[in-house]
Amino acid sequence: MLFTEGELDAIQRASKAGTRQIRDSDIGFNDFNVLIEGGRMLNSSLVNALAAQIQADSEAQGESPAFCVLSSWLGPLVENAEKEGGVTGLFDLHIQQAVSRHFNAVLSDAQQIEGT
Repeated sequence: MLFTEGELDAIQRASKAGTRQIRDSDIGFNDFNVLIEGGRMLNSSLVNALAAQIQADSEAQGESPAFCVLSSWLGPLVENAEKEGGVTGLFDLHIQQAVSRHFNAVLSDAQQIEGT
């Protein structure tokens, strides 16, 4: 079994609670079912949400900005295999989500100083 009984119970409770969001990555009932049922490839929403949680946990432990987790959409956007907007999101937004909140605050401060 991939998950312990307690982990599976937590996933099932979360799937019944409705759509969840972390750093603009939405995961809903169908995404959770991939984990519950198994045997299927993980979709990008679930992978992005998992990566966002890993990064958020690291930031809470003071490990960021030592690393960042990039969205799975960046590759197709850079290669022009997908267009920005809609499901794929915006390139700039994916980059902002990947860097820590601390880095975004420093960048914002620098842009304000530069503009004055």
